Amino acid sequence: MAKNPNTEERRLKKSADKFKFILDNANDLITIINENLIHEYINEKAYFDLLGYKSEDIIGKTPLTPLHPDDIKRGRKILLDGFKRGEGRSEMRIRHKKGHYLWLESRGKTFIDTDGTRKAIIISRDISERKENEQKFMGIIKNLTDIILEVDLKGIVTYVSPQCYDIMGYQPNELIGKNALKYIYSEDVPKIAEAMKKALKIEDMISVPLYRLVHKNNNILFASARGKRVSTNGNDRFIVTIRDITIQRKTEQKLKKSETMYRLISENANDLILIIGINLKVEYVNEKPLLKLTGYSLNEVMGKRVLNYIHPEDQLKNLEIFQEAFEKENQGTVESRLRHKNGHYIYVEINGRLFYDENGEPKAILIARDITERKKAEKSIMEDYKKLEELSQIKSELILQTSHEFKTPLNSIYAASQLLLRNFKEQFNDKALEFIEMIYRGSQKLKHLIENMLDASKVESGKLKLTLEKEDLVEILNNCIFDLKYWADMKNIDIDVKAPEKFILKVDQIRIEQVIVNLISNAIKYTPLNGKISISLIDKQKWVEISIKDTGIGLTKKEKEGLFQKFGKIERPSKQLDIEIEGSGLGLYISKEIVELHKGEIFAESKGRNKGSTFKIILPQVK
Repeated sequence: MAKNPNTEERRLKKSADKFKFILDNANDLITIINENLIHEYINEKAYFDLLGYKSEDIIGKTPLTPLHPDDIKRGRKILLDGFKRGEGRSEMRIRHKKGHYLWLESRGKTFIDTDGTRKAIIISRDISERKENEQKFMGIIKNLTDIILEVDLKGIVTYVSPQCYDIMGYQPNELIGKNALKYIYSEDVPKIAEAMKKALKIEDMISVPLYRLVHKNNNILFASARGKRVSTNGNDRFIVTIRDITIQRKTEQKLKKSETMYRLISENANDLILIIGINLKVEYVNEKPLLKLTGYSLNEVMGKRVLNYIHPEDQLKNLEIFQEAFEKENQGTVESRLRHKNGHYIYVEINGRLFYDENGEPKAILIARDITERKKAEKSIMEDYKKLEELSQIKSELILQTSHEFKTPLNSIYAASQLLLRNFKEQFNDKALEFIEMIYRGSQKLKHLIENMLDASKVESGKLKLTLEKEDLVEILNNCIFDLKYWADMKNIDIDVKAPEKFILKVDQIRIEQVIVNLISNAIKYTPLNGKISISLIDKQKWVEISIKDTGIGLTKKEKEGLFQKFGKIERPSKQLDIEIEGSGLGLYISKEIVELHKGEIFAESKGRNKGSTFKIILPQVK
């Protein structure tokens, strides 16, 4: 019986409409360009969501315009070569409408449109996150769907990846040591042999878009190959990537011209695309990703509830989302575990949208992407992070324990040497006095280092707390100067103070003293003999400002940028005997934390080398 032309036309239109809907709702960017490299079609929603462009920004223009300047020349070559070969692939940087760039991975294939002209379909995906993290996760192998083959210059297989079993039925050890041409369909051997000869003469990548392989069960497979000659330590060989395009090839041969464009997009997509009804039964699924991702055939999935293939612990969550989508016409994303036919589970990210078919029935289109490797990477990162936390805790405890063990005897040495210098100085000869001063200075430095290490550990763990009381800042300032006057007198440094008789502020006395002592001691340390230090306390009504200005060696612009950082010790260039340059690099870091806990600020000013420095503490006056 002859087919009714009108019925056949309606069937084809319905099929084309279905694939067009899938195209318009795909997450990937879909582009159609002509041989003049001009856009004729884009799926606008995906373009706007990812790059901020609408159709009027793109249609009629060349795809080279938004490319990164460094990629334009290569992009033009890839497009032109793609039209010659019939297909192509690239990774390029594309400018967002707001100006920044995203990495896109694109795959293209040419086709003959109904008007007889050659055009190209390009499917692009955002790989910015992958590009940013691929160095960090270089050990995680992704997208291992192709056979990686290594042969010597005589065509003998020296390495083949495990994918050869999935594609050709051979275990790797069955091929190693054999001639690779043995597994190529006899009529295509000359084509491959010619490509190998060509690869011997040039260093560029050689492509064979289409040839046939012989499966272990003697079935014929369609494949494409890309390879080049490489040399390592004088050893030349061919590295070849072989892709199974059997399903794609057979599908292409069956497609009708009216639906070629839409079927190519669906059947060759990497993501799993499903359409389900309100009863959650599968009404459509693209076969190749289904087989690749889950191992199931179309017959095993069509008409079955989609929840049957989801991990039991995830079914309730997915059911609620699907029901909400149909009831409230929502769209969204969910992560689930999808069961493979072999019994194991893979992680997928499912994006879903609601739509209505030609009969007005609500349907949902689900696009599932394999994120198993990403979840493994996340798990690995969390495990590494946990180990780092444990090591950090051990380090902090070790610092605290060791510091406390040193602190008690060191305090005795420091106090005893200080007492000898202040009260019994006249009773020692010059040599003995010199040794006592050495003990005093060494114990003082070690005491400060231990205190700073303890405080730094408290800052890291969040245990540095304040005890706020109303205190006289002027008295605190004078006490700090008194404690450091002996050191200043030794260098004949004059300390000038300008402050009111009294200034009451709610502060932690011990911690503020710690900050002021650190700043004044730094000023003494970096000021040459016979220098001057000017200290002032000024009431600014809402704020109080404590300024410590010296005539020391000053700070360069680069040195100022490194201040107040943990272990941000500045390597001073001075070689003067009266300038001390030793320190732990913790004092200013801790001082900044203390001031900020008081809701204040601390900063430094300097006009440059040998022009002195001014450090200022700004504290709020809380009424």
